[in-house]
Amino acid sequence: MSLKNMKENLTELQTPAVEAYRQRLAETVPAVEILDAFATDRIIEVKLNDASARNPATGKRVVKLSAEVEDQFNVTLLPYIVPHEN
Repeated sequence: MSLKNMKENLTELQTPAVEAYRQRLAETVPAVEILDAFATDRIIEVKLNDASARNPATGKRVVKLSAEVEDQFNVTLLPYIVPHEN
């Protein structure tokens, strides 16, 4: 997802963190995509597609990558899965 499509409330410091997370996901687990990201009380909520829920190892990788980005950018990411709707 393009950052242009994300909600406008991300700060100048939060936007690069989300982009770095998106890039790391694309490199490591390309099936997992960011659907949306927005900040609530200084926490960046990151909606992910449900590909990470299908495999526990992928889910662990998603969380590990978010922790790496948090450390790098000094932000708090809260990735969560949006179930696939039929």
